[in-house]
Amino acid sequence: MSGNRTIKAIAGKAIAGLALSTALLLGVVSVRADELSDLRANQQLLQQRIDQLAAAVNNNGAPQQQAQVTGPFTGASRGTPVVAGAPTIAGSFPRSFLVPGTNTSIAITGFVKYDMIEKFRGSGVEVTSGSNSINGNAATGGLPLNLKGPPGSLTAAPFFNPAKRQNWVYTDDASFSRLRIETRTPTNLGEVGTVFEMDFAGCTVDSAICSKVTSTTDSQLMRLRYAYATIGGFIAGQAKPAITDNDAAPELFDDGGEAGLLGPARLPLIGYTWQLPYGVAFTTEAVTPESSFWTPIGGFTDSCNPATGSNPSPVGVNIPPNPPVGISTSSGISNCPPGVPGGLAINPMKSNLPEGQFTLRAEQPWGHVQGSFVVHRLTLQDGAFLNQNFAGYGGGVSGNMRPNWFGFSSKDNFGFNGWAGTGLGHDANPPGGTEPTTANALQSNFGLVGAFCNRATGAGCYGNSNANLGTTANSPTAGNTLPNSRLVRTSTVGSWGTEFNYQHWWLDTLRSTLSFGIQMYNLDGNLLGHNATTLTYNRIMAGGHANLIWSPVSFIDTGFETFLAQRTTLLHQRGQLVLLDYSIRVKF
Repeated sequence: MSGNRTIKAIAGKAIAGLALSTALLLGVVSVRADELSDLRANQQLLQQRIDQLAAAVNNNGAPQQQAQVTGPFTGASRGTPVVAGAPTIAGSFPRSFLVPGTNTSIAITGFVKYDMIEKFRGSGVEVTSGSNSINGNAATGGLPLNLKGPPGSLTAAPFFNPAKRQNWVYTDDASFSRLRIETRTPTNLGEVGTVFEMDFAGCTVDSAICSKVTSTTDSQLMRLRYAYATIGGFIAGQAKPAITDNDAAPELFDDGGEAGLLGPARLPLIGYTWQLPYGVAFTTEAVTPESSFWTPIGGFTDSCNPATGSNPSPVGVNIPPNPPVGISTSSGISNCPPGVPGGLAINPMKSNLPEGQFTLRAEQPWGHVQGSFVVHRLTLQDGAFLNQNFAGYGGGVSGNMRPNWFGFSSKDNFGFNGWAGTGLGHDANPPGGTEPTTANALQSNFGLVGAFCNRATGAGCYGNSNANLGTTANSPTAGNTLPNSRLVRTSTVGSWGTEFNYQHWWLDTLRSTLSFGIQMYNLDGNLLGHNATTLTYNRIMAGGHANLIWSPVSFIDTGFETFLAQRTTLLHQRGQLVLLDYSIRVKF
């Protein structure tokens, strides 16, 4: 019996040991199975990444364009169309993806924008071309004047009075929808970026092409907004100049902007930005220049081209075979305001150096502050006797802040702008297409000046297409050309502007902006004279916006905006604008 108990004890221990060994072995196998499972999962993820990379190269020799629209190249799925939810290769910045076969990240974005506008006061008599949603300061410069002078006077209302037709005019527009393409590529020199952006407001460039756009179809033309490249702090192309501080400007549906802002919207330029300590950056840019001047017969820029063709000789006027300057057989300037009377025989404006612009900007958690300075050379040269040179210069301060005061939302924002200078021209916030007669750098009596100048007909006036210098068959006085040129007087135009805006967030999806701006030009009535042309020259432009913007989802903005504005001209005449705009903007 004793032996049996011993055998049973030994057998029990053996079974227990075997069970323990089996348990340990199963545990090890389980651990190894888990490790193997992890390895397989990692391998699967790695294979998915390899498939994504392989999508850029078609092993069957398909062109790269096809590779962009096909799925992972694995087994039976090789070359099959991409379906929703298929993996993509994310780019280096938000909403971008890698271009197949390259290390370039690209983003295609933009928005569709629609405006319904009712102008209660201040509309043109008829909408015949596109970009009907340009209002703001761009519309303020050309508002119809409410002339109320006595009959026969310079300020008397015309018989067919535009002021009586300017009220209650409805328009709508989608031409300010945008398409933007942005790329970024890492290189040994740093990240190289490009931006290419267009809208469809090109009809403002040539109204003849787009006249009566609403007759049967709205044939808007594509317009270049931005086309520039960057490498580190270097920038070249058509871009927003650094002095134009969009971060200090109000958020508006109105594409015409507010009065009182410094700088043009977009221009060709080349520049560099240095990053300094404490969030400070210094930028210097060479920007495309523009020489422009006011005259008694119109406002002109250096982009105006002499017309071709000829005019018959006025009665009693003897024009020599090779007429001296001031005597013209041309019909004047083709694409500039013709003026009253006549137009210019030649365009004396020229730009011979790029415009220098400089900014010093400090970024802080509460907002930013920016100081700006601009300087450029202005030349008035007619190719014979006249050669006058001037310097235009000025500067400004702008910025924004989010104070989070008095229980305001942390998103609430104050913006401000202020600037002043002389001879600023297109830097003095020109209002779009009416700029040749609204924000010029110089003012001159060129065109209606001379010892024999007839200001009613233009005859004998230096630089006028009707000049003729008083030359007649019986009494040639062509020798007066030189003395007349010495009577041409020119000066820079002083100007200043300021703008303030405040945005309040009622909810995370609901916000409002209030803004007001004003700008002034110091015009010399003694130099320019008082006639039907100078009657329209603006001395003061002011306006304000108020809106309510709702974003039901992050990529949709919709709401209402009202705009009130007034312009006051050299001869103290006024035009007012009051409108209400409903807008919807869907981004992609």
